Amino acid sequence: MQVCHGRSAPLKRIAPGDQVIYHSPTETFGGKDRLQAFTAIGPVEETAPYQVEMRPCFHPCCRNVK
Repeated sequence: MQVCHGRSAPLKRIAPGDQVIYHSPTETFGGKDRLQAFTAIGPVEETAPYQVEMRPCFHPCCRNVK
């Protein structure tokens, strides 16, 4: 999972086993195509936050969810 535009601090406050739910208001990011659905649910895994490269200038922190 990724939160707050890739910041690491919120991910560090989440404990392994915490449940997360993702809600998608639209089908495409910033779009007007309404979806209004829960699109993911699961427990946070015991891994620490880590950085990934999504684009050359964007390296957000992520955390694993089962």
